[in-house]
Amino acid sequence: MNNPTFLAQSAHFFSAITVVMIASYFWGKKGCLYAAGIFALIAATKEFWYDLVYETPKQTFGDSALDYLFYFIGLSVAAALVLLTKPKPQ
Repeated sequence: MNNPTFLAQSAHFFSAITVVMIASYFWGKKGCLYAAGIFALIAATKEFWYDLVYETPKQTFGDSALDYLFYFIGLSVAAALVLLTKPKPQ
């Protein structure tokens, strides 16, 4: 469990899930979808601009694409979980 690629992709996946699930807890399904969209834009900016320009060691486009893919998978899993659940009774 000390493979750096596995650990990095797990962090990308679970950070996306965490953000969307917390948004869902506080703002419901609509907030979940907004959070997922905003997170996707921020993650794309981070991966395809900031990491390619500033991250050390130097990142390739493929590295950034792989990182973004795991962000996207995490967002998709979280959104599916939220959208498939029934709202709690008031």
